Amino acid sequence: MTPSLKRSRGHDEAASSPAALKKTAGSPSREYLAELSLQHDHYNKELLAKLEADEKRRGKSYREALTAAKAEHERIRRAAQRAQELNLLQVEKAKQQQENAEARELERQRHEQLEQEIADRRRRAQEAHRLEELRKQSELEKKQHDEEAKRREEREQRERHEREVAEKQAKEKAQSEAKTAINGISNGGEEVARSNGASAPATTNEPTASLISTPKDACEKEHNQYLDLHRWLKKMRKDVERDAKSDLNLKPLLGEWRREVRKIVGQLTVGKKGTVGPRSKILEILRRARKQQKPALDVRQCFAKGAPADLDDTSAQTSALMVYYLNILAKAVINQWANEGSAKTEAADPPGILVTFLFAVDDTKVKGHSLIDILLAKMHRVCPVVFGIYGNDKTDAGKARLGWDRVYDSNGLEKTGWATEQRHNDRMLGLGAGYASIALRDFSRAPMPNPYPPINYWCAIARIVNTPAQDITQSHLIVLKALIERSVERFAKFFRKAAQVALRNALIDFPKKAPEGPAKVGLTTLPDVLNKKHRIRL
Repeated sequence: MTPSLKRSRGHDEAASSPAALKKTAGSPSREYLAELSLQHDHYNKELLAKLEADEKRRGKSYREALTAAKAEHERIRRAAQRAQELNLLQVEKAKQQQENAEARELERQRHEQLEQEIADRRRRAQEAHRLEELRKQSELEKKQHDEEAKRREEREQRERHEREVAEKQAKEKAQSEAKTAINGISNGGEEVARSNGASAPATTNEPTASLISTPKDACEKEHNQYLDLHRWLKKMRKDVERDAKSDLNLKPLLGEWRREVRKIVGQLTVGKKGTVGPRSKILEILRRARKQQKPALDVRQCFAKGAPADLDDTSAQTSALMVYYLNILAKAVINQWANEGSAKTEAADPPGILVTFLFAVDDTKVKGHSLIDILLAKMHRVCPVVFGIYGNDKTDAGKARLGWDRVYDSNGLEKTGWATEQRHNDRMLGLGAGYASIALRDFSRAPMPNPYPPINYWCAIARIVNTPAQDITQSHLIVLKALIERSVERFAKFFRKAAQVALRNALIDFPKKAPEGPAKVGLTTLPDVLNKKHRIRL
């Protein structure tokens, strides 16, 4: 109860007390005042009771609100405490996870470092082993090279002695001045033998170009032997590429080196030093390929007319990769002749110089035997006329014999026909110039023997010139022109007077029996060109 209420209540009680009533009793006004006093006292009591009830009610409400606020505060405090504890747990957990992750990372780094150290040690050991193997291989190759050089020197001495004996015998056979011209032809052939290891044409009274003509049956037999070799080379290429797919070390090298060989051949330039760098690059590829002893093959299969007698089962084993890349090289060179030599015949020389050198070096030989039959097998396939082959170019069989190119569908699978006559003529022009570029190489100052002596050029002209009149085609005339046009100086250098007689037979007599056509016109105008450019009068 508030102090004001207490004071009011005390005053009312004093006014209505018996003493106060006694003072007011005895008069009406006093009685009235007493009654009013009683009523006022009653009213005050009710008001005070009501105020006390309200006061109690408000006190209770305040206490309840205070209790609720205290409970809420306690709840919030506990919730905050739980949140703090949870946060601490999460922080601790995150810290523990980070420490674990750092520990794992350190462990991983230590493991990687250990593995790296092991790998480095293994690599150093392998490198040391490889260097040791290379040293042993180098010593072995040096020993083989020395032995080969010794054998080659002995062979050259023996061949030189045989040539001297043959020259002496040939000189002793000269009988009269009436045969001076023909003896001149023989001497020209002997000069080829002296400088390039070829046999001279025999001396007769027949026209020069027919002196060494080959019988038709012999030409066909030889041609079929080379075509068999060509088919074997295609099978060998597929076998090597199939085997390479299962060798993870060999597979990338196979494609990389193949593309490199094709790129180098395609980028050859005309000039004296245009082949020096390219042939070194390809020779390095061939050397590295030869060191790959697996897969191996019997190299005797690479000789079309029979393997040399000194190759046995052991010595005939060689790297299949080297033969594979020689095959790729031969194909790239022939494609270069067919595609570029037709537009500019002098462009046939760089590939010819390159491929003749690579088939002549010891690095690509087997016991001193050149594998140039690989190149010749492809020439037999694409340009048979230089080997004495002829046929009817109006029929499918005849076109196939003459080396016409086939046309395939868009997928390159089905044969749909033959190349156009213009395309065929362009190919023959380039291939004829290419054949001349390999058959008229001068190895007289080279340390290695000529793998394809100039006598083969003589034979090619003789075979074409001796083709029966009814079998002469435009292909023969185009190839003959390509053989002679840019090679006449080298031809004359090797065969001297015999070359002039052969040229007269090829460019004056032979066209008389040839069929009419643009190729004949081009051939008959060639003597005037030779006279103007080289002062050669036929």
